[in-house]
Amino acid sequence: MTKFKTISIYTALILASLVMLFGISRLERSIEGDIKTHHLRFTGEIKNAPGWVSFTTVALGSFRGLLADLLWLHQISLKDQGSYFEMVQLANWITDLQPQFAGSAVYLGWEMAYNLSVTCSNFEDRWRWIQEGLKLLRDKAMIYNPEDTNIYFDMTRIYTEKLGNVYDDAHLFYKNKLFMETTRVMGKNPDWEAMAAVVPNFRLSDWDPARIFNEKFPPKSDARAIIEAAGYPDFDALLQAYSKFDHMPDGLGKLSSEERDWLNTYLRAAWIWNAFRLNPHRVLAVNREFGDLDWHTCEAFGIYWSYLGLEFRPPNQRRRQLDNFIAISLQSSFRSGRPLVTDPEKMVYYIGVPNFSVVDRTLRAAQEGYELNRNDTSFLLSRNYFLRDAVVLFYTYGQTAKAEEMYRLLKKYDVGMTDSKLTLEQFYNQELAETIRFATVKDIGELLVGTIYRSIHFWVLGDNRHAAELDASAEWMYNRFVEMNKARERGVELPPLEVIYRVVVDNFMKNAPKPLAERLRKLLEQSAEQARLTREAAAAAENKLPEIK
Repeated sequence: MTKFKTISIYTALILASLVMLFGISRLERSIEGDIKTHHLRFTGEIKNAPGWVSFTTVALGSFRGLLADLLWLHQISLKDQGSYFEMVQLANWITDLQPQFAGSAVYLGWEMAYNLSVTCSNFEDRWRWIQEGLKLLRDKAMIYNPEDTNIYFDMTRIYTEKLGNVYDDAHLFYKNKLFMETTRVMGKNPDWEAMAAVVPNFRLSDWDPARIFNEKFPPKSDARAIIEAAGYPDFDALLQAYSKFDHMPDGLGKLSSEERDWLNTYLRAAWIWNAFRLNPHRVLAVNREFGDLDWHTCEAFGIYWSYLGLEFRPPNQRRRQLDNFIAISLQSSFRSGRPLVTDPEKMVYYIGVPNFSVVDRTLRAAQEGYELNRNDTSFLLSRNYFLRDAVVLFYTYGQTAKAEEMYRLLKKYDVGMTDSKLTLEQFYNQELAETIRFATVKDIGELLVGTIYRSIHFWVLGDNRHAAELDASAEWMYNRFVEMNKARERGVELPPLEVIYRVVVDNFMKNAPKPLAERLRKLLEQSAEQARLTREAAAAAENKLPEIK
C-alpha cells in the first residue's frame, strides 16, 4: 500500500469520525431538549442521591439494570416463600440501583403497604409494613423522581384509603396510631408559621437542617460552646435528644431567650421533617388553599401529597387522579376531620367529628375538578352525594341555616332528584334513616356526637323535652349499629355510650360561650347531687327491708 493511499484512508476515517461525532452531538442536544420539554426521566446523572448510590450507578453502568432485574426476581421468590423482612432491604437496593426508574419503587411500596401488611394478623406488624412502604415512596422514590405523579398518587392512596377509610379491619388502629405519632412529633397545636420563619422555603428535599444550624450557631461562637458543653457535639446529637425528651434538652439555659426560642422551633421543624417530610411552608400553603386542616388526620396528609403532586406534575401529565383525591380527602375531612374520641391504650375506638371550615372549598374542588379535567362529570356526581351528607351533618349539629343552604344547592345541582319537594326536616329524616341503615363506624360516630351535642345544647337552654328526645335517638342509633354489626369481630368498635357523652360534654365546656358552659357546669352538679341523693335513698330503703329467713 502506497504512502498516499494510507494517508487518504486515515484522512477519510478522521473525517467520518468527525461527521459522526458532530451527528451524535446534535442528536444528544436534541434528546436533552426533548427531555426538558416533555419532562422525561433517564438513568443518567442522579440528583439528591447519597454518594454511594451515585457511585454505583456510574461504576456499574448499564449492568446495574441487569443486577436490579436479578434482585427483582429474588424479591418475587422471597414473597412466595413468606420471607417478608428480607424484602424490605431488597426493595431499597432495587430502588438504589435504578433510582430514576420509579415504577419499581411504586410497585414495591404498594406491595408492602397493601399486600404484605394484610398477611400479618398483628395490627402493629401491619402498621410497620405500611410505614416501610411509605418510607420507600417518600424518602427515596420521590426524592429521585420529583416529577413522577404516580408516587404522589400512591402516597395519597395509602393515607386516604388504607389508613383513612374502613376497608382494612385494622383501620381504627391505624387512625389512633397516626394520631399518637403526629401528636408526639408535632404536639397538639403545631405552630407552622413559627416553623416557616426559621426554615428556608426549599423545593422538595433541598433543606439541610445541619447546615442552617451551623450558620445560626457557628462552630466557634459562644452559643455553640454552650451547646457543646451540654454534651451535644453536633446537630444530629441535639436533634436526637430533643426527639427523645420532646422538649429542649437540659444544659442550654445559658442561651439567650431568642436563641432558645429559635432552636426550639427549628428542632421541632426538623423532627417533623424527619418523621413525615412535611415542609412548613407548604403546610401553610395547603391550609391557605383548603382550610383549617387538622394535621393529625389521614385526610390532611392525603391533601398534602396530592397538592405536591400537582405542584411538581409535568404539564404533559394528566391531573385527574390527584384532583380526585383532593376532592375525596376534602369531603372526608368535612365529615370527620377533627379527632374527638381516641383510644391510646387499646387503640380500638376512634371518632372524628366534622371540620365544617372546609365545606366551601370542598364544593369548589368539585367544580374545579370538573373544569380542569375536560368536563369530567364524576366530580359533579360526587358533589351531589356530598351535599346530601352535608345536609344531614349540618342539621344533626344544629346548624339548620347552613343545612338549608346545602339543601338548596342540592336541589339546584341535582335537578332530577325525586325527593326535591320534601321539607328540610322530611329530607333530613329520610337521609338519616338511609345513612344509619348502611352506616360505617365513621358515619355513626359523626351522627352520635352531633346528636349528643344538640341534646346538651337543648338541656342547657332548658328545653328538657327536646333534650330527652335526642338522648333517646342517640341511644337508638348506638344500639342499632351494635346490633347490626355484632357478628363482625374487628373494625367496628364503638366506645361505650357514656364515654362518648363525657367527651362531648368536655368539648362543650371548652368551646361553648362562657354563660352556656357555666350553665352546663351547674346542671351537671345538680344532676350529680340528685343522683347521690337517689343512691342514698335507695340504700336507706334497702337497709329497712326485713331480713328474709
